[in-house]
Parts: sequence; structure tokens; C-alpha cells
Amino acid sequence: MTSIPARLLVSGLLMLSLVGCGYWWGDNAATNRDKAQALDVERAASASLAYKTFSVRATEQKSATDMVAISAIYQKGSSDAVSMHKDVVARVRSGAVRLSVPTRADPGGAAGASASGAGGRDGETRTRLSDSAAEFLTGLASEADGVTLQLSACQAVLDADRTALNHQEQKDRE
Repeated sequence: MTSIPARLLVSGLLMLSLVGCGYWWGDNAATNRDKAQALDVERAASASLAYKTFSVRATEQKSATDMVAISAIYQKGSSDAVSMHKDVVARVRSGAVRLSVPTRADPGGAAGASASGAGGRDGETRTRLSDSAAEFLTGLASEADGVTLQLSACQAVLDADRTALNHQEQKDRE
């Protein structure tokens, strides 16, 4: 059996270790390059997510501000309507305001509770409503005003939401 000279054996081991170190270094460099690329992609995704989150938060804040303004307008309108209703009822009770309805002229000429409009020249007679009927009708009108205010507020909320949604969709496309 022939023995391998020690120098040749050491040289072979040294070459083999250099090749192994080179392979290990190259593999680590490729892995590090892949990791760096993955980090770059992750940073870009994080930046995009942060921008979109900021954009959504800004839209939400504007929407909340719009809702507060709509609510304030609704509350003021509702308060004004209640005050106006109370004022009209008080004026009806005091006799300062008289509610009446048109009636046909009595062919017999009996006046009763009827009063002719414009001094009787236009031929229209009007009958004054009782205080309870006047209060009921003003209450009914006040409720109708309240419903109108609520519907207006609902429409304003829908318009504000649609505007915010359209604005956000536009930003998402950018």
C-alpha cells in the first residue's frame, strides 16, 4: 500500500477547506442578498400600508367632523322647531293668533261663529278653530317639521358618507 505524502494530504485538505469556505461564504452572501431584497419589499409594503392607514384615518376624521356638524345643525333645527311650536301654542292660547278654516257662506245669513274675510267683500267666510283643535294642528305641523328635519339630517349623512367613500376610493387608485 502506498502512503500519501503528508504534504499532499495537507495541501488537499487545505484546498478542500478553502473550497468549503468559499461555498459557505457564497451561500451566506446569496442568503443575505435574498434577505435584503425581502426586507426592501417588506419596507415598501409597510410604507404603503402606513400611507393608506393615514389616508383612511384622515378620511375617518373628516367624516366624524362632518357628522358633528350635521348633528349640530339638526339639534339647532330641532330646538328651534320646539321653541317655535311652544310660541305658536302660547299665542293661540292668548288669542293673539287665531286659526280658522274656510267655510261656505250660510245662505240664511246667520253669522254664528263665522267671520267674513276682507269685510265680507270676497264672499269667503271663515270659521275660527277651537283652541284645542288649533293646538292639535300646530302639534301635528310641528311633528311634520321634525320628520322633515330628521330626513334632511339623514340625507346629509348619506351625502357625507358617499363623498368620503368616493374620496377614499380616489386615493386608493393613486
